[in-house]
Amino acid sequence: MNSSLNYINIKFLLFIFILSSSQVLNAQVHLNLGGGFSLPLKPAVFIEEWKTGLNFGFGIGFNLSEKSLIEIRLNYIKYDYNSEVSPYGYEIKGAEILKLIPSLNYKLYPFTFDAVINQFFQIGTGYVLTTQNDAELTSFNTKYIVVGQNKTAMLLNFGLGIDVYLFKGCKLFLIGTYEFAYTNLSDMKSIQFLSAQSGINIFF
Repeated sequence: MNSSLNYINIKFLLFIFILSSSQVLNAQVHLNLGGGFSLPLKPAVFIEEWKTGLNFGFGIGFNLSEKSLIEIRLNYIKYDYNSEVSPYGYEIKGAEILKLIPSLNYKLYPFTFDAVINQFFQIGTGYVLTTQNDAELTSFNTKYIVVGQNKTAMLLNFGLGIDVYLFKGCKLFLIGTYEFAYTNLSDMKSIQFLSAQSGINIFF
């Protein structure tokens, strides 16, 4: 009896997989490339000690319906240390934070999809892979090396954007996202930043 149920479950899961795969294969495909800036928001030390970062990203999306799509995206952000805010009189050189952010995003176009200007909402999740490189610290004419570190965090983002039709198969996009990188889920502590990005969306 159990083996029969397992066989039925396997057939059902296989059917769902084939059905969803065929929908993706028959869906309109979107390829986009863009860049912009990322503004540190929380915690306070993130705002005080790091400059506004530059971001770059690309993604591939598939229409789920006439007004929604799912997107696989990879973003890269680089933050430089704000040397003007060196506490306690010391100097830091070469400090950088690099973030690599793979994510899965859902976009909803509540009003129109094929107009000249289309609004959309986004919600997504993924991971933040953070690398802080080695830096040189000078204090009282003595130099030290601050060893960098790598961290991972769970990402949650909420976004609002527009698509602007340029010509057949090509749109300009502009999106702003509020992003939460949860470094510790037990106490829900997060690093927060606001990203803005614009670029080209090619669809076929």
